[in-house]
Amino acid sequence: MRRSFKILLWLLALMVVAVLALGTLMLLDRQPIVPADPVASEAEQAWVRQWLATNRPRARQTGKRITLTLSEREANLILNQLLDQFSQGQAVVRLEAGRARLRVSLAMPWNQLGGFVNMDLALVVGYQLPYVLTARLAGLPLPGALVQTV
Repeated sequence: MRRSFKILLWLLALMVVAVLALGTLMLLDRQPIVPADPVASEAEQAWVRQWLATNRPRARQTGKRITLTLSEREANLILNQLLDQFSQGQAVVRLEAGRARLRVSLAMPWNQLGGFVNMDLALVVGYQLPYVLTARLAGLPLPGALVQTV
């Protein structure tokens, strides 16, 4: 009895891994939704490095509200610099009155076929923090409340 229970657990674990692997493959797109951004100038790169060094989140008090005033170009430079540090990909932010649209294309380094995970978010300024109005992951619409929770 105990042996058959262990076998069932192993089979269940293998099925979960297989479903997750297939789900990941389904989320991959062949083309990025964000075109390659023109290379930032040396002055812009220096500005981003300096801005990130002086605006570290760890140096801020916990629970204190922080307001950033950035142009669309500055937000894009900072976001792409952070992406370059942690992964391969491109992002673009479009700022409008009370709204922002964030599009991200992440390249999967382990995928030899050149797959991308594409995400498209529409953010709206809320009372305290921006909240997710709409979200799409690899073309699949996701409930904004679910993405906000995650």
